[in-house]
Amino acid sequence: MRLRKDEEDGIVKYIGFTHDMDKVFQRKGIVITVPSYSEGMNRALMEACASGKPIITSDIPGCREAVVEGKNGFLVPARNADALAEAMLRYLHLSPQEKQDFSDESRKKAENLFDVQRVIAKYTKIIHQNETLMTNN
Repeated sequence: MRLRKDEEDGIVKYIGFTHDMDKVFQRKGIVITVPSYSEGMNRALMEACASGKPIITSDIPGCREAVVEGKNGFLVPARNADALAEAMLRYLHLSPQEKQDFSDESRKKAENLFDVQRVIAKYTKIIHQNETLMTNN
């Protein structure tokens, strides 16, 4: 597999499985890759955005919402290992400034879309609208 060869050649470093995501997110050069087949809104991708990490993920509902193609990451068709590998290579070939721009865009996306205060405000608005509808009926 190409990824194993790239790891052997020192191009990428696979860090394996961990429960300590804070430690992972603090590392420089980390890109979050979630090649999912089906998903609800993906918490790991929201955390990746909040941590300012670029993302490579499947172009499916629940994952695509975290990515603006070519701005903070790349979307790939689900179940397409070749497209996933190609997206990883595209990321590796970005300049250091482009990689930083991806990180900055992820953080902005989190602040604008996933901020808990905005989510609470949206829920509150929906609840008040429903209360108004029920009162008027």
